[in-house]
Amino acid sequence: MGAPAVVSVPTGTSSPGSPIYIATGTDNALYVRSLTSGWQRLSTGVTYCLDNPAGVVANLFAGLLLTVGCQGRDHVLWLGQAPITAGSLPVMGDFRSAGGVLVTGPAVAWMTGFGEPMLFANGTDGHVWIRALGNPPMDWSPMTTVSGRRLSCLGHPAAAAVWVPNTGPRGGTMPALFACHGTDGRVWLSEWNRFGQGWSDAFTIGGQAVNGVAVAVNPDSATVYVQGTDSGVWRNTVLNDPPHTSSGWSTLGGTAIGGTGAAALLLARNTPP
Repeated sequence: MGAPAVVSVPTGTSSPGSPIYIATGTDNALYVRSLTSGWQRLSTGVTYCLDNPAGVVANLFAGLLLTVGCQGRDHVLWLGQAPITAGSLPVMGDFRSAGGVLVTGPAVAWMTGFGEPMLFANGTDGHVWIRALGNPPMDWSPMTTVSGRRLSCLGHPAAAAVWVPNTGPRGGTMPALFACHGTDGRVWLSEWNRFGQGWSDAFTIGGQAVNGVAVAVNPDSATVYVQGTDSGVWRNTVLNDPPHTSSGWSTLGGTAIGGTGAAALLLARNTPP
């Protein structure tokens, strides 16, 4: 029913995060599992999701918070939130509407400065729309780059951010990356400007994607995963410095259906606060 969401859950100060996997079942409910625990329903309420879900964990003062979003049967974006701890599976209550009209599954990233998740969705007009749920929350608006250009995507989009602590030349910043399967079949990226100027003009790293893409963001690089035209999983790593430098595409093999999901298994200090 679409690619799974892969979410990194911090496990400690010196260990990488542990993944959980969230997927839409054949009954359109959401299910979650970890590497050590099997599938169980994510929500105690009624959920009905289409396509892929999206999820992210924030490292807040009060503890770890999991946010999950999906496209409902009404094509509105629905959100659920719950505390989470490493080694246990989360349980959510009822989801709430975040509005919008989606044509694919969403993307969700936690971006410091907004204080809540940033939502990304492909709209019925063929463009990407975003919404930041801060205090006060922002309404849905077109995703535009620093030069005023709008982005168009096929398949579900992907977005992720990482926190770089106040050390080194890039300290105290929030590198973030948006990725999508462009209308030309290639993979297109847009970076969040760490000085708060907005999203960069989109640039392509080539490839030929089928359905949605996935992105895993680390402090110094980001790796994009796609389902290729051969149905195998392909990846390409993009460096932050020098910008837009990539490793080129390489195959991981396998057979994918419905696109890809991925997450960087971050240290606690790099998990967005």
